[in-house]
This record gives sequence, structure tokens and C-alpha cells, in this order.
Amino acid sequence: SCAASRQFDGRDIKLIGSLGRIAVSLMAMSRLELRNAATLVKMKALIAKLRAHRATLRRNGRMLKQVSHLAGIGGWELDIASSQTYWSDEVYKIHEVDPGSNFDLSSAIDFYAEEARPTVAKLVNRAIATGQPFEFELPLMTAKGNRRLVRSMGEAEIENGRVVRLFGTFQDITERRAAEKQALQSQKMDAIGQLTGGIAHDFNNILAVIIGNLQICLKTATGKEPECEYV
Repeated sequence: SCAASRQFDGRDIKLIGSLGRIAVSLMAMSRLELRNAATLVKMKALIAKLRAHRATLRRNGRMLKQVSHLAGIGGWELDIASSQTYWSDEVYKIHEVDPGSNFDLSSAIDFYAEEARPTVAKLVNRAIATGQPFEFELPLMTAKGNRRLVRSMGEAEIENGRVVRLFGTFQDITERRAAEKQALQSQKMDAIGQLTGGIAHDFNNILAVIIGNLQICLKTATGKEPECEYV
């Protein structure tokens, strides 16, 4: 009864207020910890997705590099603003230069044989001006002085009506074209052989008829006719 009738003084009120503030802080901390825990779970899931995505990118990158090497096809890119070119490893290999070497548009065109440079410059400049794609097969002189026949295709990337980038493929087709030429020559020789064989066969048939008739003439002739000498 004494405790029930006891009046709260100022210290009691301060103590109750402090306890209340501590309780509120504890509740806020609990809610923050719950939010942090949920955020941590989301972050772990996101990190796992990022790791899987990076692994997929690395795997795709390796596959693309292997396929590019097997097919002998490289990729290139031209930034219009800087006139800087960017090449894949296969393009560096075809040019016989060290990977990572930097070339602007002008120096890249200089790799082509002298008679091919005007054509390359015309097609590239037209693509830059109009966005029109291009494709060509032209001779290239490598950094080591080897002449190669290359095939290149290019397309434009357009932003706000302006060409900002050109990109495309690059392939050494020297051996392929040589093999095709050799195959075509073999086909021509086979056709000539078949033609001459057919002509020889037909001519031989004609000769057989002529010789057969001449032999009959000799058998029936007396040998005194002057024509026998011609027969």
C-alpha cells in the first residue's frame, strides 16, 4: 500500500523517459537489423547472379575467340569522333602486327595495296556520310610485306540521325580463293579432256569408215588402174 501511494518525483520521470527512449532505440535497431538482413540476402543473391553472369561472359568470350580463330574471321570497329580503330586478335594476326597496336582510319587504309586504297576510302567515307553498308574483297599488304586477299564487311551505328560508329568483319580469303581458282582450273582441264576425247572418238569413227572403204577398193581393184596408187 505504501508503494501504491508513493508519488513519482522528477528522477523517476527522467528514468522512465530514459527507459522509453532506450526501448524505442532498441525497437528501431531491431527493425534496422531486419532490414539489413533482408538487404544482405538480396545482395548475396545479386552477387551470385553477377558471378554467374561474369562466368557466362567469360565462357562466351572464349567460345567467340575460338570460333573466330577457327573461321579466320575477325571483328573491327571505327569510332567516328576520334577516327580510332579497334581490332580483334584475329584482325591483328591477319595484319601481322602486335595485338593492342593503335591505328587510326588513315593508317588502317594504308595497309591495303596501293591500287585498292581509293576504293576502301570511298566505301568507308560513303558509309560515314550516309550509313550505307559495304562489302569488298581487296588485296592487303601486311606489316611483314606479305600480300593477302581480304574480305571485309561494314555497317553503321546511327544515333540521332548521325553515324557514330562503323563495325564489321574482316577475313583472310587468300587460300580460299587460290583453292577455288585451282578447282576451277581443274574443272576446265577436265572439260577440255572430255571435249577432246569426244572429238577424237568421233574422228576415229570417221577414219574407220574411210579406211574400211579404201580396203574394199584395194581388194576389188586389179592394180592396174592409176587410181590404185591414190587409194
